[in-house]
Amino acid sequence: MAIAFINGANGGTISSTSFSITLPATQVNDIIILEYAHRGTADATLGGTYAGPACTKKHDQLFASSAFSGKTFWSRATGNHANETVTGSGLTNACAAIVTIYRGVRGDGDPLGNAAVVGEQNASANETQAQITTTTSGAYVVLVVANSPDLAVSSQSSTSPGALTERQEVLSTAGTNCSISHASAGKALPGVTGALTWAQTNGASGSWAYALTPELPIMPIVQSIQQERYV
Repeated sequence: MAIAFINGANGGTISSTSFSITLPATQVNDIIILEYAHRGTADATLGGTYAGPACTKKHDQLFASSAFSGKTFWSRATGNHANETVTGSGLTNACAAIVTIYRGVRGDGDPLGNAAVVGEQNASANETQAQITTTTSGAYVVLVVANSPDLAVSSQSSTSPGALTERQEVLSTAGTNCSISHASAGKALPGVTGALTWAQTNGASGSWAYALTPELPIMPIVQSIQQERYV
């Protein structure tokens, strides 16, 4: 089963020191990815009514001379979590938060571990992120960009798989403003993505890239077992 983006949600455009995201419908083993940025470096205190496993932290990216940060967390759905909430509190000045949901992702281990995460602090006018290297066919490449003030991001792309589709973006006007975007696309073959790029109004940003691992195919495993029985 190929990886598919299912849906997303965000914490709204006036989030300051806290956020609340209402989850859309999910199925068992869907991967729920929570990402947020704020004008501080501490992690949010996560809560809400979400009844699935506690979120696992994947990446912490500093930006703007290490004064601000963006984060990636994930959890694996245990059923339909529609209308449950994921909340975060204890953040600084302004925050922006998004959720994206994917299906067909590996059902064990680290579903975001197909490539080593690469992150950067980008000086103003530098809208380029170093490449990552995927390890399996059918991986899903993700590029996240965080800004403060609230700057929209567009035209996310790489050499391979090419254009990335923006799945979620939110610009928060609370406090001194903050924003975060998440774009992704499937990569047919393993290997390097080449540099990842995007367009935005010039500003010091944080960016990071990672890749989702697809479910292992069932038939080849069954066939392998059958072949071993007849050797």
